[in-house]
Amino acid sequence: MAYIEFKDVIKAYGEGDARIHALDGASFTVERGELAIILGASGAGKTTALNILGGMDTVTSGSVTVDGRDVSSANEAQLVEYRRADVGFVFQFYNLVPNLTALENVGTAFGRPAAARIHRPRTGKEPQAAPVRRAHGRARL
Repeated sequence: MAYIEFKDVIKAYGEGDARIHALDGASFTVERGELAIILGASGAGKTTALNILGGMDTVTSGSVTVDGRDVSSANEAQLVEYRRADVGFVFQFYNLVPNLTALENVGTAFGRPAAARIHRPRTGKEPQAAPVRRAHGRARL
């Protein structure tokens, strides 16, 4: 059995005459340890397929199985656990707030105010972190 199986996946947006098929019967398999590349023209559905595979979007019809788990029929709580335990995404555009530290930027993803810091009682035995150099642009971090 394939590690990843996309089978007859359809992802449609809109209704009636305005209905758009981002994926229209997409099927592919990937074996464990195999390197796979998704190629296609702009608008072909590459990002939609990756978002479905990553549990960030759902199918209109068809099935998606990853390591024996049916991702396409998972409920929201199951998708959260799947994303937390099994999937890693590196986004093309980071959308970081340039005047925040890395920790503060990560905190915004968890609903913490941008200026919030994690405070723990100090014991005096904490390792000292290297100072953050804000003079460098995002590309050099």
